[in-house]
Amino acid sequence: MKQYLSFLFIAFALLSMLSFYACSAAEKSDLELPEKERPNKKGALGKLSKTKTSVAIYTTNGIEFTFRNVKRDYVSGKTSFYDIWQLWEAFGHNKKGEREANIIRPGEWETAIKIDNDFVGGFNHGFEIKRSVSFLLDGKIIPEDENIILQSFNSFYVEQESDLYAFNSTTDKIAIITKKWEFKTDGEIKFNQTVKWLSEQSLSNSYLTMLPIAREDKEMNITSKAKRDDIDEIFDVSYEGHKNPLGPAGRNKEASVMMLWGETYKFTVSVKRKEILPNSSLWLSNSKLYNKIYFDYSGKYNVTKGDIFNVSTTFRIDRLNPEL
Repeated sequence: MKQYLSFLFIAFALLSMLSFYACSAAEKSDLELPEKERPNKKGALGKLSKTKTSVAIYTTNGIEFTFRNVKRDYVSGKTSFYDIWQLWEAFGHNKKGEREANIIRPGEWETAIKIDNDFVGGFNHGFEIKRSVSFLLDGKIIPEDENIILQSFNSFYVEQESDLYAFNSTTDKIAIITKKWEFKTDGEIKFNQTVKWLSEQSLSNSYLTMLPIAREDKEMNITSKAKRDDIDEIFDVSYEGHKNPLGPAGRNKEASVMMLWGETYKFTVSVKRKEILPNSSLWLSNSKLYNKIYFDYSGKYNVTKGDIFNVSTTFRIDRLNPEL
């Protein structure tokens, strides 16, 4: 009996010591984290409002995202036949909570696939119809048509499944697309897209991540510098027509992170995929409208029935002066 009690005492002592060191290690680890990476002890919340066709998301660092539903019936020979939810644009807010600049121009963020000579997907190219969509707000399922007055939130998640059709067709279904958006409260969006091909297709491009960033707005510098993770150099992108290795001529299939910044904002797009196709690329447009980031999952590539494209993207917008 004494031996048994001694064994219990020793076991209890060992467990107590292990618990103590585990707690100490956790406390030490937390203290050693850089300030910007520590958990938000104050539990700062974002804000959100919703209608039947749009969601406005306001982050704790003064960014407003527009997430919306767009639809149009089929019109022969024109961009049409779509019904989807999508990200569309973003605004920066000043200290008073007022819009100070349109920092992300209206444009596609998620899907634009060129098959031979014709694009399909999204609002700008059409022929994409949602099968289903679900909204999860702070762990609670929200009906698609529910209206929500502006309120605080901690987590907002959307999942959509859609059918992609061949150009100018309402019957030739060529792929099933699943999109998942997770909106963080600090200016970050986690986005995952999976494309399951239902038939053979000859792809020219498959842009599964894009970001149309402004160069300037209301006399405010939005983006003037840019960098990509495969090149150890910063480039001037403050003017239309800039030429540098970040453009389509400098494509590198291994590139996965593009950063742009100006005087007030910094934009980061990071992509991850298990399979890197030979003609995949991450590049920057030099058009008049914007500095637009394009991630082309495939480039020129022939898909067969059953092929699956999968990419996980992180969109992040930071303020360079957090006091603003």
